[in-house]
Amino acid sequence: MSEWSPYDEDSPKVHYDLANWSPDHQSDLVELLVESEILHGWEGSELIVPDWAEAMVDDWCSKIEGENRTFVDGPEIEFDLSEWDTHQLSRCAEALVTARIPHRWESAIVVVSEHDALATEKLIESFDDLGIEIIVDES
Repeated sequence: MSEWSPYDEDSPKVHYDLANWSPDHQSDLVELLVESEILHGWEGSELIVPDWAEAMVDDWCSKIEGENRTFVDGPEIEFDLSEWDTHQLSRCAEALVTARIPHRWESAIVVVSEHDALATEKLIESFDDLGIEIIVDES
C-alpha cells in the first residue's frame, strides 16, 4: 500500500474549512500536526488530514479555538506578509514550526523575537523575493 496523500482521490481524508481562522490559529494547528508527524495538505483554506486523525484534529481545533496564546517575549520584529496568499502563509507557518522559531500571527504579519529575526528573515527569503516590509517594534 502506498503512503497516504492529501491529493490522492482514493486516500481516505477529512477536510477542515479554516477560512475564518486567523493565521495564528492555523499556525498552532499546523504545529501540532508537524509535531505529531501527521501528513496534511491544503486546498485553498481547507486543511486535509487522513481520516484516522479526525478525532485528534477535532480535539485540537476545539482547544485552539478557545485559546489566545502568545509565544514571543521581549523586543519584537514584525514581518508583513500581507502580499502572500494563503498557501504561502501556511508554508511559512509550517517552516517556522519546523525551525522551532517562537512566533505569533497578527493577521498576515508574523511576529518573532528580535533574537530570532535574522533566522526568520532568511526563512522568509527562501520562499519568495517579495519586498517584505520589516517593522521593528520594541515595545
